[in-house]
Amino acid sequence: MKLSIGVIFGGNSLEHELSILTAVQAMDNIDKERSKNNITLVNIPIKDFYEQEFSEAVKNYNEKQKRPSRKIGNYLEKVQEDKQLNEFYEIVVQIGDMHDTNCKDNPLNEIELLKKYVSDFQERYPNLKVFNAVIHLDEETPHLHLNYVPITENCKTGISKQNSQ
Repeated sequence: MKLSIGVIFGGNSLEHELSILTAVQAMDNIDKERSKNNITLVNIPIKDFYEQEFSEAVKNYNEKQKRPSRKIGNYLEKVQEDKQLNEFYEIVVQIGDMHDTNCKDNPLNEIELLKKYVSDFQERYPNLKVFNAVIHLDEETPHLHLNYVPITENCKTGISKQNSQ
């Protein structure tokens, strides 16, 4: 049987992500009894992720600054204030639809494909760092929410490692 694959790309802010989550939880298609079946593959809080990825570059940058006004305090906050950057991006990947790939039918093959998508994603796109990946099995169709930050290194201006959009 042939199945379709749907992929949706988007830029987000944490407030937007949380409001979507709240709205989705209120929808009728969520089976809260099956929420325990959701599979978390990666879960690093965004604040911790930014600290882990950018703290050394920020420290090195700040050490070179002569004027205190040029120093960066919190890089995540700096990105959040920048209207040109998103603090992270999201991809939603779904295999099939509710008629041919239903979560109630124990979709083991689809789960394995979504897991492979995450591991292959990081290999294919090493500059797109995944900090959150969850397979949802509490709706009609299994799907993956994958959150990442695009990162560039060896920058000539600003800090050496940056959120690169």
